[in-house]
Amino acid sequence: MSLLTLPSVRHWISLGVLIVALFGASVGTMRGRVCVAATGQGSQTAAAQHLMQEGSRALASGNLPLALQKLEQAYLKAPLPEVLYLLGKTAQLQQRDLAAVDLYRRYLAAVEDSVPSPINAEIQRFVATVPKSYTELEVVSVDVGAVLRVDGRVVGSLPLAAPLILAAGMHRFELAKNQHKFETNVLQIPSDQRVQLQLALASRYAVLTVATAVALLIVPPTVTPDVKAQLTQQITPAVQQAHAYLIPGTQTEAALQRTSAPAECEQSVDCLEQLARQLEASQVLSLTILPSVDTPKLVRVRLFDAEIGATAGAAEDSCDSCVADSIKDRIPKLAQQVLKAAWNRGRGSVQITSEPPGAVVMLGGRVMGKTPFARDAFDGPLDLELSLDGFLRSRHKIEVAHGRQTALAVVLQKPAPPIASAAVNAPVAFDKPLTSRRPIWRWVTGGVITGAGIILAGFGFSALAANGTCVVDPATPGAVCGTVRNTGTPTGALLGTGGALTTVGVVLLALPPK
Repeated sequence: MSLLTLPSVRHWISLGVLIVALFGASVGTMRGRVCVAATGQGSQTAAAQHLMQEGSRALASGNLPLALQKLEQAYLKAPLPEVLYLLGKTAQLQQRDLAAVDLYRRYLAAVEDSVPSPINAEIQRFVATVPKSYTELEVVSVDVGAVLRVDGRVVGSLPLAAPLILAAGMHRFELAKNQHKFETNVLQIPSDQRVQLQLALASRYAVLTVATAVALLIVPPTVTPDVKAQLTQQITPAVQQAHAYLIPGTQTEAALQRTSAPAECEQSVDCLEQLARQLEASQVLSLTILPSVDTPKLVRVRLFDAEIGATAGAAEDSCDSCVADSIKDRIPKLAQQVLKAAWNRGRGSVQITSEPPGAVVMLGGRVMGKTPFARDAFDGPLDLELSLDGFLRSRHKIEVAHGRQTALAVVLQKPAPPIASAAVNAPVAFDKPLTSRRPIWRWVTGGVITGAGIILAGFGFSALAANGTCVVDPATPGAVCGTVRNTGTPTGALLGTGGALTTVGVVLLALPPK
């Protein structure tokens, strides 16, 4: 390495301080390892310590190739966490940033809370500067203790404390244990995904699959962290067999607190979707032990598929006289049963359009979205309902085909207009008012003429009655009248005039107004 590419003196001084802090914090542990018998594992640890010291001196002096050589040899002797840190520092100085992040992360996972503060701060500062566009690779193998190399460089001893961080592209993997070695072909690693690599040294078996992210919910949530860790460990093999991986419990717990119903999330589809969305998980696996882990009566495992928004599978086991240890033995079997059933379940997709668009799509009483709507679905019958203000609700039953898209186009109908009653509801228009008053002059004139006609008629009837009667009554009964009244002429005039006047008056009063 030329002087132009060497880091500054201040950097090497800082590096020396960090290495001193590292060895100061781990000296007790290292002494304990060296104090083992001088044969077998004790001698391997002593040799690893010696090589690690040589590698750290080469690292502090800026001889990075020698440091990498010595540190890899040390790790092959004994997979000490401190070597992972020094390998990460070497990769950082060689500007292999993703390799450095990967080594640092697995170092932190191995030592947990015993990381010296200066080293932890230095790692966090560096990790924050590295772009987060990378692929996480989970290595699954039964070859415990085998050393894994990626592209010829040592990355760790199986099982790895954390998934590998790799750049997308072509990579070659090598597994070595007890003089046995297996190297894969060049494998294409996709970008920005979580993938799973299954390796078997004896059968020279290597399968690379895109892994599904699964969040684990444990009910009741009051279970202690130690018990949660044990339950998680029991479920992990079944999840790995389903080409999936569990999201760390700390991330799941933090995301759960940001949902709408943390305490009842396992029973709420909306909450499960929120949780999966926050964690970018494809599925949520819930493990329910009732009434408690100490006194279990019921164990239920359920898998919620976030991409479809429905339960993909469920299984439960009950026992009235079980103890905690016996019920835990059933958890892996239940998890494996549910995950296998979900893996084999047929899927399709639905596409729903409406005229006009914007109709609310409901499935089982849940609002799924608005038209135009598209989503994956399990194959089989599906009951849907569409609703839009101002239109009639539209209900449909469709059959989702396996591996195909099922389309549904709906023309929403408006409700029929109400039929109004003309006599009750509709106003009736008139050219003139229904009632109109007669002129006052007709009332007065008609009344006067009618009254006069009645009076004259009355006189006429009186004259008619007097016609032919004696003017002077005779002195003796039976005597002949001397003079007889003759009222025929005036009677006719009075009756005729009175009748005519009465008729005219009545007509004036009775005729309707114009």
